[in-house]
Amino acid sequence: MMTRFQETQRSGESGVVLVLFVLSLVATLAAVGLAVDLGTAYITRSRMAKAIDAGALAASRYTHKGVAAMEDIALDIARANFTAGGNLDYEVDIDFPSTDAVRVELSSNHELPGVFSRLIGQDDIDLYAVGEATRFPLDLVLVLDVSYSLETSNSF
Repeated sequence: MMTRFQETQRSGESGVVLVLFVLSLVATLAAVGLAVDLGTAYITRSRMAKAIDAGALAASRYTHKGVAAMEDIALDIARANFTAGGNLDYEVDIDFPSTDAVRVELSSNHELPGVFSRLIGQDDIDLYAVGEATRFPLDLVLVLDVSYSLETSNSF
């Protein structure tokens, strides 16, 4: 049997569970929203980096066509592999670090619109990726030793 004091004490605590549930729901939704936005950003940056690497490798393969053609090839391949809405800027830098070597650097900036991060005031997530490919000259030497010592030892 409850006394009058216990009844008044319990009746004042009836809304506490609802307040705690709402606070924990807000915190849980914020954590899930952050995980969704960061997961989307990670996947998008990974796709963008793969496209940039493909563009840099393709451009370094066609060094015989000239710098302008290499830039066009790098941009075409990168855009074919990654197209995203919003601001997407590619930048190509072709450098000659040594006599015959060619270095192609392709970079990109992308602003990914946030979904749940807008609730905390972050409208966009800035992504950046860079890819580099260096092509060195190929020196190939073939040496055939047909001297008398190899012939007498039956090496052939």
